Amino acid sequence: MQGRDLFGALVRAIGVYFIVRAAFDVFDAIAEVAHVDLHTHYSVGEDMTGFTAYLIPGVILLLCADLIVALAYRAKAGIGSSPDVGHTRGDAT
Repeated sequence: MQGRDLFGALVRAIGVYFIVRAAFDVFDAIAEVAHVDLHTHYSVGEDMTGFTAYLIPGVILLLCADLIVALAYRAKAGIGSSPDVGHTRGDAT
């Protein structure tokens, strides 16, 4: 596995974290509406704001992970190295 692949996996993992965090916020809001005491001191509005604030970046990170990786590595390659530096595929070319 190369650095590019690991970076892509990291971007996706952060996206999954954000979506899981959003799910906890919406669960907390539903519990608050159902009058289940979870001992969180947030209102339904605050929970829904947190849900939105975590869901949107999570979905963007998951859907655009390949684009983010391509942009990051294209910018890195533009510094003076070719994008194939460090790749060993058995070719002598």
